[in-house]
Amino acid sequence: DGIMIIITPLNILGEKNEIEGNLFGIPAVNLTAKTATDVVFKEIERFKYRIIGVSPEHILNDPQFGDLFKLSKFTDRLFNITVDEGHCVSEWGDGFQSDYGELGKLRWLLPSHITFHVASATMPPHILQDVQNKLHMRSNRLVKVIWSNDRPNIHIVVTRIENSLKSMQDLDHILNFESGQPPTPFMVFVNGRDEAERLAKYVRRKVLQHSQDKFVWFHSGMSTVFCLAMIEKLRKGELWGVFCTDAAGMGLDLHEIRLVIQWRYTKSLCTLLQRLGRAARDPNLEAVAVYFVEGEYFDDDKPGKASKKRKSALSSQKASKRTKLQSTEVQPITHTGSRTSTVTGCAWISPNSRVAAPTIIDAIPSMSLSSIPTTAGSTSASQASQAPPVRILPAGLEIEEYEAFAMKTFINAHGRGFCRHKVLDEYFDNPKGTSFSPDVDPSSSTHWGSRHWREVML
Repeated sequence: DGIMIIITPLNILGEKNEIEGNLFGIPAVNLTAKTATDVVFKEIERFKYRIIGVSPEHILNDPQFGDLFKLSKFTDRLFNITVDEGHCVSEWGDGFQSDYGELGKLRWLLPSHITFHVASATMPPHILQDVQNKLHMRSNRLVKVIWSNDRPNIHIVVTRIENSLKSMQDLDHILNFESGQPPTPFMVFVNGRDEAERLAKYVRRKVLQHSQDKFVWFHSGMSTVFCLAMIEKLRKGELWGVFCTDAAGMGLDLHEIRLVIQWRYTKSLCTLLQRLGRAARDPNLEAVAVYFVEGEYFDDDKPGKASKKRKSALSSQKASKRTKLQSTEVQPITHTGSRTSTVTGCAWISPNSRVAAPTIIDAIPSMSLSSIPTTAGSTSASQASQAPPVRILPAGLEIEEYEAFAMKTFINAHGRGFCRHKVLDEYFDNPKGTSFSPDVDPSSSTHWGSRHWREVML
C-alpha cells in the first residue's frame, strides 16, 4: 500500500506513467495544471492512487503539496521520490527550468525515511556529481546502479550540412520520396519549435497531396493530448514521420522507429543521445541515426566568423557553470566499453576519408542494414583489445569546455581514426560488459542503458 511520487520533465512522460501504472493494476494519476484539482488532492489524501506523477514546478510551487506533506498519514505511506530523466536536474536546473535544480528543497519538507531515486540513461560522471549535490543525496546511504548506455543496434552517421540551412536540401539525401512508397518510420529532432514546423512543411511540399498529413510536427508548446495522439498514430503506422523537439525526446518507447535524424549541432552529448536513442527501442531491430552538423564544427573547416562566435560564447558562460572537472591529470581508462567484438556501423565512413552524404545514405531508404560493413577501419577487434587504453577526452577542463571538446571529438571521430562509440563510452564512463543483449526480455524490470542512484535505509 506504499505510495511513490515520480517527477518528470515533460507532461507527456507523466501521462505515459499514468497509463502504464493503471494498465498494470497500480492506481496512478498525473498532476497537471488541469488535473490538480481540489477533488484529486482529496482522492490522494484518501490513498486512491499509489503512483503520483508531477512536474518539478508543480511539486515545489503548488501549496496543496505543502499541505499534503504535513499529513503524517500520507508521508507514513510515501516511501519514494523518483526523479525521472535525472540528468535534467543538472542540465536544466541552472537554466530555463530552474525548479529542477531546486528539488533538493524537498529534503526539508519530507521525513528522512523517504528515499530518493534518480534515473537517467545519460548521466556522465560530472553530471552525476552535480545531481548528487543539488539533491543533497547522502553519500553514506547512496547506492549506484550503472549499466552501459551503448546501443550496438544503432548505426550512427555524422554528416556535414552542405547546402544552406534555409534550403533544407540536405534532408533530401535521407528522406527520398521519389519512389512514392511509404518511407521507413522516422523522427527528426530539432533545437527549436519554429524549425520543427519549417522542416515538416518542407517535407510536405515534397510529397503528393494525399500523403502530406502523414508528416506532422509537435513540441512542448502544443497540448499533451495532441502530442500523445500523434505518438500513438506513429506507433500504429498512421504517420510516417514526425518533426519534434524534446517534447518527444525522452523516455518514450516507439519500437517501430528505424531512422532518427538530429538536424543541426546540439551542444550536449546527453541531449543528442536522448534523441538518437529513440531509434530501435526493440533490441532485436537495427536502426540508423543521422546527425546533420554545420560545416564549422568539422576539423577540415576553414576558421571563420562562426568559430570566433563560438569561442566568444564559450568564454562568456556564467560562473556557475565554469567549474573544473575534479581531476587535473589524464587518467588511464579502467574500462573502455561493453563491446567484445568488432563494432558494427563504424565503417560507414572510412577513418581516413570523408564520404559524400549521398553515398553514406544509399542504404537507408530500404534499411538493408545487413549490407553494412562490420569492420572498423584497419584495426581488428583482437588488436584493439590488446592495445593499452588511451584517453580521448582530456581532464582538467572547465565543464563547458569539456562538453564542447567532447562533442567536437564525437563529430570528428572517424577523421581522427577512432569509433564514435568509443567517445561515448569514455564520456559516459560506461562499464564494460553491461550492454543490453537481444536475449534479454525488453519488458523485464532490468533495462539496459540506465543509471540509477538510490538512497537506502541503513
